[in-house]
Formats: sequence, C-alpha cells, structure tokens
Amino acid sequence: MAYWLKSGDKVSRFEDAEFRPCFFVHHPSASELLALKKRLAILDSIGRMEIAEKRLDIGDPSPKKVLAVYPRSYSDLSELAGTVDSLGGYYDYRLYDVDLRLSQRFMVAHGAFPMAHVTHPGLATNDGQYRINYRIPELKSAVLAIHTGRKLRRPDDPLTGITLGGTVMEGREEDMIPELAKTVRTLDPDIIYTANGDSYEIPHLVRRAEALGISEELQLGREPQTLATGKKGRSYFSYGNILYKPPPSILKGRLHIDMGSFIFSEGGIEGLIDMSRLACLPLQTTSRISPGSAITAMQVQLAMRQGCAIIWKKNRPEDFKTAEELILADRGGMIFEPEVGIHDGIIEVDFVSMYPNIMVNYHISPETLMCGCCPDSSVRVPELGYRICEKKVGLIPKVVKPLVQRRLAYKALAKSDPKNADMYKHRAGLLKWTLVTCFGYTGYKNARFGRIECHESINAYGREILIQTMHLAEKFGYDVLHGIIDSLWLRPNGARDHEWFCSYASKAIGIPLELEGVYRWLVFLPNKANGAGALNRYYGLFDTGELKIRGIFLRKSDTPELLRKAQKDMLDIFSGADNSAEFRQLIPEAVDALAQHAERLRSGGCSLEELVIGKRISRELAEYRQNNDQSAALRQLHAEGLAILPGQKVRYVLTEGHTVKPADLLDGSETYDTERYLDLLCRAGEDLLLPFGWTEEKFKEYLEKSGLGGTQLMIDKVRDSLGHVPVRA
Repeated sequence: MAYWLKSGDKVSRFEDAEFRPCFFVHHPSASELLALKKRLAILDSIGRMEIAEKRLDIGDPSPKKVLAVYPRSYSDLSELAGTVDSLGGYYDYRLYDVDLRLSQRFMVAHGAFPMAHVTHPGLATNDGQYRINYRIPELKSAVLAIHTGRKLRRPDDPLTGITLGGTVMEGREEDMIPELAKTVRTLDPDIIYTANGDSYEIPHLVRRAEALGISEELQLGREPQTLATGKKGRSYFSYGNILYKPPPSILKGRLHIDMGSFIFSEGGIEGLIDMSRLACLPLQTTSRISPGSAITAMQVQLAMRQGCAIIWKKNRPEDFKTAEELILADRGGMIFEPEVGIHDGIIEVDFVSMYPNIMVNYHISPETLMCGCCPDSSVRVPELGYRICEKKVGLIPKVVKPLVQRRLAYKALAKSDPKNADMYKHRAGLLKWTLVTCFGYTGYKNARFGRIECHESINAYGREILIQTMHLAEKFGYDVLHGIIDSLWLRPNGARDHEWFCSYASKAIGIPLELEGVYRWLVFLPNKANGAGALNRYYGLFDTGELKIRGIFLRKSDTPELLRKAQKDMLDIFSGADNSAEFRQLIPEAVDALAQHAERLRSGGCSLEELVIGKRISRELAEYRQNNDQSAALRQLHAEGLAILPGQKVRYVLTEGHTVKPADLLDGSETYDTERYLDLLCRAGEDLLLPFGWTEEKFKEYLEKSGLGGTQLMIDKVRDSLGHVPVRA
C-alpha cells in the first residue's frame, strides 16, 4: 500500500510492503472449513490460508471459527472470493471482508485516518478522529480547465487552450499537453480542481493524448500513471430519481477534486476534509460518494475497529408479519394536512435531527431490535411492540451520536466564531445530509447494516413524538396549522413566549426543538389535482425579512431562468408586505411584474439562455416509446454523436413550430416558441397565486386582454377582480 505524507512544503511517498488483505469464510462445521482449505490449496492465486477466529455479527460477542484466505496478490481477491462463493450454494459458505475498500482497511489496521497529524511515517498519530477543532495542512491548489473553441462538447474536439491556475497554454495540442504536465510539476499543487473533471475535462485530455500518441506525456499526479478512457460510468436509482455517476479520475500523490460532486458542492473543502476523517476514506474517494455511502463507511469502520468482520452479499429477510402487523408497520412519518391560503403570525418549530436522535435515544440498531438477550424487555416501540435491548448500545447509535453532537457543536461555533463561520457551516451542512440518509439506509435492502424493522421503529417513534408535541402546543395556547415529519407550523392563540415553549418541549420529548422563525405571513399552496393542501409547497416571509420557499418553480432545477426571474420578481414585491392584508393589496403589482416578463417574451426580448429547460432523463433513447420534448432533443444529440445516459440531464429550448433544440446545438439564429413559454409563464404565476383564484387560465385571459401588459389600466383591472375572489384568511 502506497501513502503520501505532507510536512511543510515537502510531500513524500511511503510504502507498506507487509500489508496483505484477506477475506474470511465461515461454515458451522470446523471440519468443512478444513476440507475447503484442502480444495483451495491447488489454486496458484492462494498466498496462504489459516484457521482463525472472528466476530461475524455486530450483535454476537463470541467469535466463530473461520478460514482466513490470503490471496497472492490483492488483484486476485475478488476473483478468488467469487470462486469460493460459487461453491456456497452447496456447502453453505458465508464470506466476509470481500468488498471492503482496501484504503480503509489499511488505515483501520494502522489506527490512522486521512488528514490525520502523524508523528512519524509509520502512521502513528496523536490526532483524534472525532476532534471538533483540528489542524488542516496548508494545501496548494490550482483549477484546471480545457477549451475547445465551441459550445458543443464532442468527444473528438481538438484542444484550443488549457488553463491551470493562472497559467494559460495555447497553440498546438501536441505542445500543450506536455506543457500542462510541466506546469503541474512546476506549480506542484496538492489539489487540482475541475468543474466537471470526471465527466469531461480529464477524459477529454486523455482522449486527445491517445489520439496524438502522447499518452505518456499526460502526467497529472506525483508519480507516473496511465489515465485510461475505458472505464464506464453507471446509472442508478436513488430516492425516486435516476442519477448518473461518471467514472472517477483518481490521481496518485495528488488530489483531483471535481467541484460538481455533491459532497464538495455542499461542504466545500472544509466539509470534505471533515467527512474524509470521519469516514476513514481518502479525500478523492470521499468527494465522489453519496452521504449514504459515507455513513455506511463510518459504520463499517467502527465494526472493523471492534474486531467484527463485514458480511459479503447480505441477505437478511424481513421478519414475518401478519396482515394487521404489516398495516401498522408499513407507514411513514406523521403529516397534518395544511390549511390552504395565507396566514398571519405563524411560527415554525423543528426538531433538530429528529430521526438520528431517535436512533440514539432509543438504541435502535439491527442487533438491538428483537435481540435474543432481552426476551422480556420493557422497552417497546410504540404501536408496533418491537422489543429493544436493555443491555447494550447498538452500532448505529454509536456511529450517529458523535455526528449529532458534532453538528450541534459546529452550529454553535458558527455563531460564536464569525471569522470561521463559513467553515463550520460547511461542515454542519454536510453532516445534516449524512444524518438524513442514515435514517433512509436503515430501510435500504442493500445497506450493510440495514433492517426494515429499524426503519419502521424510527417512523413509529417519530409519529408518536409529533403527536405528543401537538398536544403540548395545544395545551400552551397554539393551534396546529400544519405538521410534517419533524416540523410544526403553529398559530399562536394566546401564546407569546415561543422560545420558552421550545425549551419546555425539548425537555419533555428529549430531542431539541428549535424555533425556526416567526412569519409575518405564510402561504400554503394547494395540490392542483384535488385542491387539498400540498404537503411541502409553501412560501412565507419571516419577521427577519427572510423569505422561505419550498416546492415552487423557483426551487426546481429544471425551471428556465425566465420563470425563475418572474417568480423572484413577484416574491420581491410580496416581501414588502407585513401581513396578509398588505399581501393581497400587492397582488396586482405582482401580476404586473409577471406581465412585464410576458411583454419581453412576446417582443422577442428574451435570450435563448434564459429559456433553457433541463430535464434529467430516466432511460436510454431506444427505450422511449413516445415522442416528447426530451426524446426529440436526445435524437438530435445522438445524430451528432453524443449519447446522454440515464441520470444525466438533457438541456433544450422550445423552438418555433412546436419543436425543440438542444442547448448545446444552439447557434443563436433560432426563434423560440412564444406561446409555449407564455403557457409556462402563466403556470409559474398560478404556482404562487392559485390560493387567491389566479389559475393558469385566468393569467392567460389577463395577458390577452392587456396586450403587452405593464400598464396602470391592467393593475386597476386586477385590483378590481380581487373583490370577487374568495380568500381564506
């Protein structure tokens, strides 16, 4: 295993030639393990084998006999494990420690972690992995960008320029690529940042170097390596969406950070370093994983440090349930349907990391739920009656508790230390996502430490807590207007000291309840299909002057910039209202603001850039069975030799004649489809003002009557119409 240490400005490479990873095979019969050892001895890929003892389950304190198999080379490990696994159906073998990241195994074995301060090259450290304040080394960085002289990025486009830091390279490709490598050596950055390095910059550099026959000249790391283009990305399903992950471009001895990755975009380099230390994964790896994979890495790390092997191909079935038990268990969080319309003086309160705190407070973990050591446990999950262990703390609470405490500490430091506030906010923000996905992974069938009964128990406690909080709120003079999962919107009905109520509820429930804010006015939006209150679509103005918006066009990633601008202008106008009455008086002005965007649209004043729609596709082009805007754009890109894979976005403009054109193929001569964009603009207006009677059809009617809009006559028309629109106060 090779690893790199930085001391001052000097970066040095070290090797541990003794590091030999193995995997374990378990069988209830010791004689069968010996027989397996004899069968495997004939394989050339075997280095050595030995009978050992290992804990095989986080809930089992006693070790079991296993066969430890050491491959001759680590590259043989997966193939060798597959050979043993192919015998498993007949011999009932269970394999462990097969698919763990070798870098993590190495650091756990040495008691080290990334970005740790070590006392000597042997990796001994006096640094604490869970320290809140720690020293970050001074890391030199440079941003790498490449240029091809055209907007459409084709795989065979020649390079017209390369930029690294402040150095600009131009001229012939065969000269620029060696010059880039020389500049990298001269600047010697610890980190090379790219905008889309995994999906475009690095692969394109590799393709051009291969085409010119100078691949060996393209050296971006601190030791020679061949960057290949043969790796493939993958499309995967996550939380209802198809996403795409490009193949990683990993450098040796130097860090390549793709700034488009989720972890980096949410946490910056400060959050990335913090997550890397906690997950015990190299920075380049951490920057490319999801928060769910990060929390899994933390669980695996703790299990390994406790001497437990990690099962390969986990297959834990759901416990048997009767139909009645299934109906009770198969439910999500508690939701109180909101009252559609505008409301004055509403307060919003939120539980801090409710689900992670539930895991910690009630010791919810796969090995503590329905454990064998506490058949008469008095701790029972509400409604479901699942037993919880009274004798031990489970793996998941052990992992989650430090993260909850750490996030609270960072939030406090962000307030008390303004100089470093951004750094602490980045770290706290990334921890929030990690804690959120920790709950989701308890119910994920492929999670290493997932168990659906844990997921059901957390939801049951969450429902119970929200109901208890609702009763407390009503007891102390509040009406519950809306509630969802871990948040409540309350109308003060005589209550005034909101901070006192939050403090009281926090102590009574055992989970911190925070006052998110007091709204001057708050609009709950309806579900257009049935008119009922939408669960997570609203906008409102806090008494601090800050707007909070959820679920409207402005928040959606596929919304064209024109619609974003229109909604933002309308909300800016509404920000001048101190209450619902003033809000209603400003509706004519807000409608006029939208009409002005319609005027620009009709007069041809909108640029093509602000009309681009971005849609994430969920299937290959050949799998589309109907003609729509996305498939039409995909066909055009395919004709140009560009393939958009499931999970990636296709960006296009609606053009004249009910056609579309991909954004990458635009040359500026296109004419946009005015009527279709007017329809979208009216839909954006309805998105905000439907509770006040302003439907898409009504917006269209007013825009038609007002010509190009923007006149005082139109404002008067709108104001007159308000007398005929019922408004729920």
